[in-house]
Amino acid sequence: MDNTQHFDSFLRPHSQQESHIEKSQRPRRMVGFTLIELLVVIAIIAVLISLLLPAVQQAREAARRTQCKNNLKQYGLGWHNYHDVYNCFPIGSTGKYSGAPWLGWQVRILPVMDQGPLYNQINFSAADARASFMSNGTTPLMSAGAPYLKCPSDDGPDAMLSNQGSNTPDLGGAAAAVFPGGVSVRTTSYDASIGSAPLDSGNSVCNLYNVNSLYVIANPSFLTSPPPDDNNSVSQITFGDQLNMDPSLGVGNRIGARCGIRDITDGTTNVIMVGEFLVACNFENGWMEANGGGNFHHSTVVPINQYDSCPWSRSPKAPAVCQHDFSQWGITWGYRSRHAGGAQFLMCDGSVRFISENINILTYQYLGGRADGNVVGEF
Repeated sequence: MDNTQHFDSFLRPHSQQESHIEKSQRPRRMVGFTLIELLVVIAIIAVLISLLLPAVQQAREAARRTQCKNNLKQYGLGWHNYHDVYNCFPIGSTGKYSGAPWLGWQVRILPVMDQGPLYNQINFSAADARASFMSNGTTPLMSAGAPYLKCPSDDGPDAMLSNQGSNTPDLGGAAAAVFPGGVSVRTTSYDASIGSAPLDSGNSVCNLYNVNSLYVIANPSFLTSPPPDDNNSVSQITFGDQLNMDPSLGVGNRIGARCGIRDITDGTTNVIMVGEFLVACNFENGWMEANGGGNFHHSTVVPINQYDSCPWSRSPKAPAVCQHDFSQWGITWGYRSRHAGGAQFLMCDGSVRFISENINILTYQYLGGRADGNVVGEF
């Protein structure tokens, strides 16, 4: 080996070492997102979520609305099966809404709604069947229920404790004595129609929707000179508390008037049978009760989705004294739902229709009256 080769071999490792040192001292290029890139990604994700959430909520509401419609279809089958047996639709009570056995139509259709075991535990001969217990001896019948009672979109309570003051179930009779501290009462979202009947509030200024009533249109003096409130003269008109109902009224009443398909001369496709309401906005005595939401109380005189009686109403139309007070029947007993734009109704032919809250108010009255003779157009 000559001197030149020896020198090169001596220098080569040293040069490689210097090169390695230089590379290690160079600033390394970091792999990842810059702050701006990260903010852009977050913004894009936020936009996607904001677009996705309404779609998810709409899909959920569509599912709830479908279930609500199926509940009403079940009621339709129950009503018509009952009619096949008794030649009339289910009655609201047996002659008096606040007396034995204190039970409404929802109880009477239990056997034809696959709820025979629950029905068989009711003592209809008792002075107050609401005070009955299930066979276990501890669960009150009023605390029991059926899967079709509530609309999934109705965010009101599934049960309420009775006798806790205003706007809670107010049980009288033997039930009040059996349950002095109150009892958990199962609620419902569905009530049968009393038709285009005027309503009688505790405060007359709350009767502002009675002008829509077919009865009032035919008898305008009712607004200024109602009959004296003796022998239930007013309630015979307002709630149809008579066994022979005015033809402008609906498919039954809370005292037990019998109505069959033969009595629906306007056509079963054109008359409302049952509609939905919101538990949080109505006087609720439980689904079994003859005198409360869930029997025969709702009238078509109150526009659909009128929310003045609801505790969360933000755009009330009625006077302040009428708002959030369930005892003002002229406001309370209107059909309403959480479905956007309207509510669902079971018609007397068993079909279920979604009726817009913007329906012509006179057309809505025609749908309430079972034999008023008026022609119903498109709705």
